[in-house]
Amino acid sequence: MRDRDLAILDQITLQEVEIALDLHTRDRVPVDQWSQFSWSASRHAMFQRCFRQYYLNYYGTRRVRDAGSAIVSAVWWLKQITTLPMWIGSTIHTIAGAAITAYRDGQPMTEQVVVEKALAYYKAGIAASRRGAKVDGQWMILLEHLREETPPEVFGEAEDSVRTLAQTLVQSEAYRWITSLPASAIVEIDEPFQSFDLENIP
Repeated sequence: MRDRDLAILDQITLQEVEIALDLHTRDRVPVDQWSQFSWSASRHAMFQRCFRQYYLNYYGTRRVRDAGSAIVSAVWWLKQITTLPMWIGSTIHTIAGAAITAYRDGQPMTEQVVVEKALAYYKAGIAASRRGAKVDGQWMILLEHLREETPPEVFGEAEDSVRTLAQTLVQSEAYRWITSLPASAIVEIDEPFQSFDLENIP
């Protein structure tokens, strides 16, 4: 499905892509779901730069399954693409959160376990990208899997980087400091702290 949808972009012009996206953006559809609004500096900058890009990035692509347009589907797949360095970063962020959560819950991980979990998560993403599947509920598409010229050893080098970065995480001064605190002091990673509602705002 992924490769078939993306193939359409090799058969049309940029102008045709623009027209299809414009029609998709202007198409009025009944509201059956609400997207939670959040603010960030990057979202704000995109909104100021281009209204259409903002809409497509945060809202319009969510109804791509109903668009009935191969071009819109292809653009949606493009939006899911990430690079190998970005996936390495996501892997380390994920394992850092898991390690701190484990410490908070009274089940601290050893360095070996942190490294093993990081490598397993990294490999799950690689496998999902090869299949055009999801990992952690998100579609996984590596740019390197779409490029036929990517040498296989690139993925082995990336795996070595994940191992090294996971070890560096556990050995870091910041991690040692966090794990020296009482578990009750670790609350920032809890979901309620990630977002909040403004009261008395219609």
